[in-house]
Amino acid sequence: MESREVDPVDWWMARHISGKIGYLGNSAGVSAWTFLEVRDLIKPEAVILNVGVGTGRCTQDLKDQGVVEIHALDIVKPALDRVRGVIKKGYLTPDDLPADTFDLIVSYLVAQYMDDAILQLHIGHYVRSLKSDGVLALQFRDVDGAIVEGQGSEIQNIGMIHRTRESVLGMVESVGGSLLKWVASRRVVSKSDALDTLLHGIQIVRT
Repeated sequence: MESREVDPVDWWMARHISGKIGYLGNSAGVSAWTFLEVRDLIKPEAVILNVGVGTGRCTQDLKDQGVVEIHALDIVKPALDRVRGVIKKGYLTPDDLPADTFDLIVSYLVAQYMDDAILQLHIGHYVRSLKSDGVLALQFRDVDGAIVEGQGSEIQNIGMIHRTRESVLGMVESVGGSLLKWVASRRVVSKSDALDTLLHGIQIVRT
């Protein structure tokens, strides 16, 4: 059988160039902030990093809330181009993020597209880039009572990587972060893949 492995950067580049929304995130900002329980941190004076641009809706919503300094991280340039008039600066890799800068980092519907090594790398750079009192709010997927094997690009590209709370907390603690709080989980039953999925959220601070 022919391999369906496709490099994630190439996969996302094709979707942005095609102009088709498809897997591009189009969540309203308020949906992400409410789930992650950070609506009270969306303030005009806050320096905020939005991870994963998608259609740009969530990033635009930050501007509409009066946030003056918005940054964005995405692995492909066309995504950042979508919000060029909204953000102060865009980043293609997490190691480009400035240290001690952000009051809030929001990662919603993104972690399930990263394998463990990449996610741990990202979390390490996010923690490094937080201010001393900053918060990283991150959502991830977990399958209730089931095991999903493999983290190849085919699984990454459709956002089907699942993790337990314990595994994510282990990543956080290994890179100098600490648990601030778990947010309320939400159950999603997918008709397409027959998986009973839990969306978890975690708020992280620097140790």
